Amino acid sequence: MLAIRRRFPAMSMLSSAQKEIPPGMIDLGIGQPSPWLLPVEGMAKAAAHCTGHPEAVLLAYGVEQGDGHFRVALARFLEGIYGMSVDPGHLLVTNGASQAIDLICSLFSQAGDTIFVEEPTYFLARKIFADHRLKPVSLPMDSDGLIPEAAEEELKRSRPAFLYTIPTYHNPTSVCLSDSRREQLAELSRRYDFTVVADEVYHPLCYTSAPPAPMARFCTSANVISLGSFSKILARGYGWAGFKPCLR
Repeated sequence: MLAIRRRFPAMSMLSSAQKEIPPGMIDLGIGQPSPWLLPVEGMAKAAAHCTGHPEAVLLAYGVEQGDGHFRVALARFLEGIYGMSVDPGHLLVTNGASQAIDLICSLFSQAGDTIFVEEPTYFLARKIFADHRLKPVSLPMDSDGLIPEAAEEELKRSRPAFLYTIPTYHNPTSVCLSDSRREQLAELSRRYDFTVVADEVYHPLCYTSAPPAPMARFCTSANVISLGSFSKILARGYGWAGFKPCLR
């Protein structure tokens, strides 16, 4: 326990939040909405509604893919954001996008496998890859995102367990993968038979012009898994992965 406390000193303070933000401060260093913007009353009503079932079914062990009613509601929500049809049967509910990345590492790779990542990429994803002892190969980017030609050159030398990309509002560069490059990346996944893991948690965060259509549109036509999360727009711990039926 002492070793754990040394590694995670915040445990000794019995804090509920990963980071406490003082009132009146806007912290741009943490990827979550301000607590003062969240619909707390609405969430409380939703929780009361869900736990008000006479049999309290939501407190029992759930189905592996995630609650069916939630997946149907999630599919309708995503249709409004993505502008395309979403099949609830092709959604897997996760405890945030980070758990989805961890699951993908467990299912699609083994220790020592090569994976492709953008340079730079999301720091927490790198930590997860390191925990699984994977070998990241960095791919260059420019103002239009990941460069597909560079990815193809690497594909000619080695075949990755998967390619991890943040196509929309990339973290940390904020660039968006252009629509034509999304098409190219999907085509590469078909031609070279590898999986593209598209971390699309930032896709709903448009303020002016809408981003290109999500990589999720290729989930049924190419080897693409699309990840999403409510952590940037509502609360942490609610995520999903969109996949094609043959990847079950």
